[in-house]
Amino acid sequence: MSLAQQQRALLQLINGKTIKNPEDDPYLEALVESPYLELAQEVVQWWKSYRIERFCPLTSELLKQLGCFDEETEKFDPHQINIHYIENIGMAFLLHMAENESPLISSVSQFEYALIKVKMGDDADYIIHWSQDPTPVINALVSFASVPSQGQGGNYKIHVSKSLPEMFRIVV
Repeated sequence: MSLAQQQRALLQLINGKTIKNPEDDPYLEALVESPYLELAQEVVQWWKSYRIERFCPLTSELLKQLGCFDEETEKFDPHQINIHYIENIGMAFLLHMAENESPLISSVSQFEYALIKVKMGDDADYIIHWSQDPTPVINALVSFASVPSQGQGGNYKIHVSKSLPEMFRIVV
């Protein structure tokens, strides 16, 4: 096995993937059985979670309150889409969470994605649909308070644009 092949196999192992024929390389064979591999995998997961938490504070806070932050960050695999920078991982995570079956998680992640894009200079206008009043949800998330339970249903929208004085406006 060449050094390049060994390094690719090592990266796969660290990222929690299986490799073909680890017995072909004594180092990889020993590593597969090593408790240190699990520790390295935990460190990689911790860093990924930390990056997501720092870049996506609203979505991260919501997921923590719902008790699914660890599960969602473990499921998310940035290597599948070959990204490594925190900004790209964060944006990809927000797009991933925008597809979540929970309307609340989807709306919060879409809002955060749009807000970040606009802050980065994007000229696009974004409209995010909400099935509940977003004001108490956003207020709770930015103040680390408990997100209110699903209130009265409704058809709310948040318009995000750099042309707006506060970059976003809630439309009822």
